[in-house]
Amino acid sequence: MAEERLGGMVHSTKIFLSGMGIGLGLGAAIGVLAGTLAGVLVAPKPGKEMRKELKEKAGEFIESGKEIYESKKGKILEAVEEGAKTGYEKIDEALKKKIEEAEGLGRKA
Repeated sequence: MAEERLGGMVHSTKIFLSGMGIGLGLGAAIGVLAGTLAGVLVAPKPGKEMRKELKEKAGEFIESGKEIYESKKGKILEAVEEGAKTGYEKIDEALKKKIEEAEGLGRKA
């Protein structure tokens, strides 16, 4: 029982740590966008020029987000697949154990 809990904690930690990389990358991208936006808004420029620059920076931010997503997508899918496999194996083991218990009770009756 304790081993199952420990195994589950290790697996959960792996998924959490793989998610941290995504969060870190997304946080960095948002920080870059916020800093750029603040710099653009504070700088004294005409409205048309400022809108053009904002549009360019937004495009860069979107591309950066797509790159982060593409680079992390494989790891996310692997973690989900591994979690599903582990969950299936644990359910399978638990069902086999319950069937064996039920068969044992049936033999005793």
